[in-house]
This record gives sequence, C-alpha cells and structure tokens, in this order.
Amino acid sequence: MISKTRILRGGGRTHGCALLPLAALLAALPLAVAAQQEAALQTITVTAEPTGDAPVGASEAPKATLQAGRAASSDTAGLLRNLPGVSLSGAGGVSSLPNVHGLGDDRLRIQVDGMDLISACGNHMNPPLSYIDPTRVGSVRLFAGITPVSVGGDSIGATIQVESAPPFFTLPGEAPRVSGEAGTF
Repeated sequence: MISKTRILRGGGRTHGCALLPLAALLAALPLAVAAQQEAALQTITVTAEPTGDAPVGASEAPKATLQAGRAASSDTAGLLRNLPGVSLSGAGGVSSLPNVHGLGDDRLRIQVDGMDLISACGNHMNPPLSYIDPTRVGSVRLFAGITPVSVGGDSIGATIQVESAPPFFTLPGEAPRVSGEAGTF
C-alpha cells in the first residue's frame, strides 16, 4: 500500500524531472518576447456616408398606409399589420394583441404619446393599443428586437411607439377650420 505522504511529496528521481520542461518553458519566455520584431502598421482612412437616423431594426408605417387603415378599422393594432415581423392575435373588435417575431404581451414595450402602457386587466382583455382610436394615430414606429437606449430599452421583443396626430388650429384672423373623416367600420 502506498502512503498518502509519499504521493504528495513525490518519490524518487521522476519527481524532480517532471519540473524540468516547465522550468525550460519559463526560462524561454523572455527570449521569445525579445525575438518579436515591431511591425509598423499602415494608416488606414475610412470614409462613409451615414446610413440614416433610424436604428437597425426600426421601421415606420408609411403615411399612406396609416391613412387607409385609420378609416377602415376600429383596431389600432391593425395599423402594424404590414410592418416586418408583426403578427396580430384577435382580441375583439377594439384592438388586437401584437406579436413581434413570436414575442408579445409584456415582452413588448408599447408607448402611446411617449407614455408606457400595459394592459389594465390581468387577462389582457384591453390591450394597450385600445387606448388610442385609430383615427387619432399620426405615426407608428416599431423597433424589433432589443431596442436602443435612445428609445428606452427595457424590452426583449420590440418597442412600439404610437404618436397621435397633432391637432389643427387656425391662426388668429383666419376663418374657422372644419374637417372630418368618414370610416367604414
């Protein structure tokens, strides 16, 4: 039987020989560093045009699509229908539940006029986009995936930003403005 003490201390000539390759390697390290030559690198100048203001993964619904969709439905989430990666789950006649690349519900950050909205009901019977009428929507922006810090981050699915259309006012001295829209829903 071999005692534990003999194994830890090493027994015989082989114990000292096992450290020789390690000692040779450590002694050669300063020589390897000295043998390296400093290489002069060329200066490289890169010029490019900016790709735009929108972050990667951002898309915005075109104005013509918004105008056509506003008058055709009472579903505000329906305005997202043609944006890449978006699918909708019907939740009644007021608003659908948006899903972006398969993620939905609380994994999406939904903002209406800069305010974060979540469903007020635990069963999500009133989705966040039901709080704005589609005829009041001025713009819709979608940031798919993890959103940039400039948008607030804080979502893993997407950030949906809905801004209401600005109100129309007349300037002092102008005739009163009268306008309206006809819908089919």
